[in-house]
Amino acid sequence: MYRPQPRLRSDAGPELENAYYGSDWPQLIRLAEKHWTATKDVYYEILAICAKSQLDDPIAKFGALSAVWNYVDSKTLIKDIEGIDLLDWATYDLAEESDHHETLGALRVRLVKSDPKNRPASLICLRQCLRHWDLISAQQISAILDKSFPEESNFMFWNIILTHLLATSPDTPPEKKKLYGALAQRQIERAAGLTEKQEKTGTTPPRSVQTEQDILLLYHIVEAHGSPADLEKLTSSPIFAPLEQFRRGNREVFAHCVARLHSKRDWKALFPLCKELLSKADSYDKESLQTCDWSLWKKFIDAASNLESNTPGALKEAQDLLSDVTASQTRKPVYARNLQLAKLTIAFTANSRAPEGEKDGEVLSTWVQELQAFIQSQLRYATCFGDIKPFVEKLEPGEMQSVAYKFVPELAAKTDNRIESARAELLSLKLQYLLSSTPATYTPVSSGEAKFKCTICGTSLKTRRCHACLAKLSQAALDLHAKLTAYGSGERALQKEILPDLAILITYCLVRQSFLGLQTFYTTRNPAILRNLLRALLILEQQLSQCPKHAAISMLLVSLHLMFGSGHRARDIWDTLGVKRTIVDSLGPHFFDRVSTVAPSVISPLDDRGWEFMDTLSSHYRTSLWQRAPSTMLESFFQGSYLSLLTVPNYVERLRSSSTRALSLVEEARSERLFGHYFEDYLQEPRYTEVTDDLKLLDSVDYGSFPSWDASSAMPAYARLRIGPQLSNSRMHLSLLAEAFHDVLVYKPPPTHDASSNADQVYVLEKMSQICNSLQRFIPNAATSCTSAEAAYYRILGLLSGLLPLGASLIASPAHVADFTGLKEAVEIALQDMHKSMPLLENNAESTVTALASIHNIAILRDAAIAVRTSSRWLVTLSAREHDRDKSGTSVLPQEAISQLKDLQTTSEAVLYQESALMVKMNENLSTGRGFEAQLKEWLSNDGSSFQALSNQKPVGELVGSWRSNLDGWQQVSSWR
Repeated sequence: MYRPQPRLRSDAGPELENAYYGSDWPQLIRLAEKHWTATKDVYYEILAICAKSQLDDPIAKFGALSAVWNYVDSKTLIKDIEGIDLLDWATYDLAEESDHHETLGALRVRLVKSDPKNRPASLICLRQCLRHWDLISAQQISAILDKSFPEESNFMFWNIILTHLLATSPDTPPEKKKLYGALAQRQIERAAGLTEKQEKTGTTPPRSVQTEQDILLLYHIVEAHGSPADLEKLTSSPIFAPLEQFRRGNREVFAHCVARLHSKRDWKALFPLCKELLSKADSYDKESLQTCDWSLWKKFIDAASNLESNTPGALKEAQDLLSDVTASQTRKPVYARNLQLAKLTIAFTANSRAPEGEKDGEVLSTWVQELQAFIQSQLRYATCFGDIKPFVEKLEPGEMQSVAYKFVPELAAKTDNRIESARAELLSLKLQYLLSSTPATYTPVSSGEAKFKCTICGTSLKTRRCHACLAKLSQAALDLHAKLTAYGSGERALQKEILPDLAILITYCLVRQSFLGLQTFYTTRNPAILRNLLRALLILEQQLSQCPKHAAISMLLVSLHLMFGSGHRARDIWDTLGVKRTIVDSLGPHFFDRVSTVAPSVISPLDDRGWEFMDTLSSHYRTSLWQRAPSTMLESFFQGSYLSLLTVPNYVERLRSSSTRALSLVEEARSERLFGHYFEDYLQEPRYTEVTDDLKLLDSVDYGSFPSWDASSAMPAYARLRIGPQLSNSRMHLSLLAEAFHDVLVYKPPPTHDASSNADQVYVLEKMSQICNSLQRFIPNAATSCTSAEAAYYRILGLLSGLLPLGASLIASPAHVADFTGLKEAVEIALQDMHKSMPLLENNAESTVTALASIHNIAILRDAAIAVRTSSRWLVTLSAREHDRDKSGTSVLPQEAISQLKDLQTTSEAVLYQESALMVKMNENLSTGRGFEAQLKEWLSNDGSSFQALSNQKPVGELVGSWRSNLDGWQQVSSWR
């Protein structure tokens, strides 16, 4: 990555400055060497060396790196910070970050030691060492600063936290970790002791623990390196105890202690701590907000429930305390909700549902009574369903049915406020949907083919999925949607919340009606399923036009459009979400995963908008990972937010091993390759080189934007709407290796390459052997982590990467022709099997939609055929080259092998031709103007179903237009024929 040139020394002079800033390296070399000869100032020697490193001479490029090692070994003192910065700049792409403490770090420490009172230079050196994440050098510099400026408390804490980081770093030798840990603990405990003394004297020693950040650091270090007795002493301190810190306004310290006890499951310590705060919070906090903190109550109730078996009455104590707090003051609505949620949680945490009550002749358990009370008070808020969902799932099926089908609808009927009534009706439908996805709703039976019975309608079923209930539910949602739409657009809650939720509910019902068991979109291409999903897409499109930028609807639509090959419309919707910067790592896969196999033109480098879209993903990693420690973290550190140094580096390392980062390279490289522009320096790209076979790529995809209304034991509806399995370690390794395979086969030696040598051949064969070994490691997991097309494709690449070295070896030793034939036949059979799964296209909407939904499979088949054709051509070309070098005919492939390679070429070209024809035929079917739109609408409605969205021409027209744009893009893909 480009790095700005460092500034020259202030006394360099105009001639040197003009040559340096003008990048006139020959002139700069001449002037710098002249100054070096005249003054023997090592700065000018460095300047000349760094200028030479910018020349095209490969040897000169490494001159700066060699100079650094020479300066270190000769114990040369470089007195100018500008000189070290020059060396850092010149060796940026050549030096290993792990060697920094032995090279530039050593030079910087040497400089600081030579002039410990030079504060500005020391701070610059410290910053640069941290930027390289050189903890060894940074700790040494901070220790020097601490000793040189004892009145500066910041320097002391820098020294402490860097010593602590050394103690916890995986790069630190085990024998030194304990030493560093003990040193960090002793230093910060000494500072804490001064703080305790200041309480008596009233003074503020400069080297004491003062701020909240200081105290948090104290807790972190004692927890990491201290004994249980040390931690007990800290938590019982009259100053640093959690409750005392809360009283002093340091709530983060208290929250840290509570979170630590909860994670350690130390219920005996957590329970009294929470109880004391919650019972006395009014005296600590005038607004008494802490008594309404739901997260604190949740931890308190967890502690009480876990103590109940050994300490009976703990839950009763929590319940009594909650009653006291609730009765003490009138709360704001949000705080009242938290307390009611705590009350509900305590009720459901108790083992017994008694005592029971009766209402309208119906016996109600305590659980149902508390749940009904909560619903009645919170019905007007959009969060109500999310709050009660985990509790509803604990009810018996009959109780769930009573709440969903009787209690909530009665609340809707009683209110005259139409918005509150609509909320109640929506809540009732959501609860009915939740009930339909709960396994307990379906009672096992053994009568003929039926295996289950629906407890709601009594229907006998083969699976835990009642079509009758779902159809009735979706129709009720459609009717309610139509009724509320008739009210007009005056009510904001109606337009922004209730109607969108109804559209999503209809979609979820259609999805659950479509799939059996664990089936997903990528495991089936049944036309009936496609019709239901296409209806869902059009309903959501119609709703999105009424509430643009609705996050949940937009995310669902992106998934649905990509499933149906409508990439351009998916891109338009994704654009409105504005997913950029740090959130792109966790949200990016929802759009970018496999997009190049569906609609490569939407991220094509040939299109400005496509390039910009791809850049939003890849640029995030370039800017975030070009240095080990981000600049924002360094600024936080120098401003006293020390804990940023404990959390951000871990985030950066996780980002470096993110599956989405690997995905960004795969999609970028594949889209360029499809359009005939191979990714430049793919094998040198950090996103590839930093992914070793042993590196576990992390999946951090965020699904929070998708409403989760299914039972927790059921597969979420949105999880069925994917082109294939979600991101995984195995699949991303296979994807990276697949692009490397294609990149290696199109390798072209530099112009200076000696054509008579076999260096390029050796390079290709060595790389193929490496790729083959790596592929064999991950291919066994392909069946579960990839689509069926991808799994077959990677198996073919595994065979080809073994076929190429074996074929090349036949030139020298023809004895293994039988093995070669076996591999060739396996490749041919696998390719033909992939081709058999392709859709048959007819002149009707059903067939065309099925083909459009199979574009991913078609694209993967094309990649497989291209790999087969390129591999066979490479071996044939190699044989021809060897024949030109040796006219005797002994240094060529056996005729049998050449014949088999030509058979492979013929098979692959036939597949490419047929797939190209399929794309052309799809385009022709869509090019019938309004005729295809009419066919599509008729197919969507020909089973008697009626959906409002289908009466509006605009969503259908936009969908068909997006399909046409995508197929036009596919026509530009190179090497179809």
